[in-house]
Amino acid sequence: MQSTPVPPVTEATPTPTPPAAQAQPPAANQGGATVPTAGRVDGANGLIAAGASHTVGLRSDGTVVTAGQDANGFVVYNIDTWRDIVSVAASVFATVGLRSDGTVVATGTGMDGANQLEANSWNNISAISAGHQHIVGIRTDGTVVAVGDNRQGQLNVGSWNNIVAISARGDHTVGLRSDGTVVAVGQNQWGQLNVSEWRDIIAISAGSGYTIGLRSDGTVVAVGQNQWGQLNVSEWRDIIAISSVSHTVGLRSDGTVVAVGWGEHGQLSVTDWRDIIEISAGPTHTVGLRSDGAVVAVGSNQFGQLNVSDWQLFTPGQNGDTYTNGNGDTYTNGNGNGNGNGDTYTNGNGDTYTNGNGNGNGGDTGTDGGTQNNRESLITTHRELERIINHLQGVSLIDNPLRIPTNLYINSSLVFHGES
Repeated sequence: MQSTPVPPVTEATPTPTPPAAQAQPPAANQGGATVPTAGRVDGANGLIAAGASHTVGLRSDGTVVTAGQDANGFVVYNIDTWRDIVSVAASVFATVGLRSDGTVVATGTGMDGANQLEANSWNNISAISAGHQHIVGIRTDGTVVAVGDNRQGQLNVGSWNNIVAISARGDHTVGLRSDGTVVAVGQNQWGQLNVSEWRDIIAISAGSGYTIGLRSDGTVVAVGQNQWGQLNVSEWRDIIAISSVSHTVGLRSDGTVVAVGWGEHGQLSVTDWRDIIEISAGPTHTVGLRSDGAVVAVGSNQFGQLNVSDWQLFTPGQNGDTYTNGNGDTYTNGNGNGNGNGDTYTNGNGDTYTNGNGNGNGGDTGTDGGTQNNRESLITTHRELERIINHLQGVSLIDNPLRIPTNLYINSSLVFHGES
């Protein structure tokens, strides 16, 4: 019988002490190179983040909750004092938060002198992502900063501009430009950097030796290593968010989830999930955020990373901030972190919008021929978001995402956040 291949030992196989190192089969032949691993959408900032052996959640009040432990074998520390957080990221050695004022907080460690915590000095940041031993951030002007390990060139992002989403996992970093093209630096052993011909991309995720891109039509492209079938996404449709490590996860517009790749720990067991609005793939577990603010998780629970059943990141319908999109649909945002309340803007099509709550993490109510209750935590329901994207495509999401509106940006999960 043919043996089942196992994923590379990096982010996918943290070896915390104490307790005993995580049980894991030997790594596949990698020529002695470290294989990159992704944790989230990633290029993504959001309300949930799956690290190597821990899970991070962002509450609607701007505080953070965690489950599990970091790769050093300790419960994630120094987050109890975090406030005004609007997005989180997680990897093997770090947990990162983006504040509403554009500054960054990071906790954790690195190896071989990789000082990721220099990210604590950043400002004017609009998005963050955490790699194996490096952290990257998008500045509000579309340029990129990076700190940590650069042995594979994964920090060589100084020339990038017009970046609207980023994914930094393992030993490569991927950036999405405002024109829908993609750039990548770092290790390229499996061709994971071969993204120069991609077009019409609206989301990116750096996986373990591979890269995933989400097209504007809801289909998915992939390059790199396919040892566990993690690139078998060509038949996916109606996808609105992606996340990858050694398995690839896709969120459909109807709130269901699909997954392919390595699944030894049950991390692909997402077929019965419903009403999901955000996803995050860790090396051995998968996390989903439901539209009611609850969190679900499957996969390995060796370090308690699945202990999220009591999390309630937001309560639908708490507040009453409203906005109207270009189709004339009116939405009420449930609960937010207070950026951009009441801001009115007009996009390139002449459509007028009023932003209710830029970083809203509550239950949105949409009026579109009827009331739709207990919907997404940020802007709108998946179907409504998909229609808005279709309506505005080519003007705002690709040509100039910062115009939807000028005080917002859209991350690679297709979730709007307010810039500080």
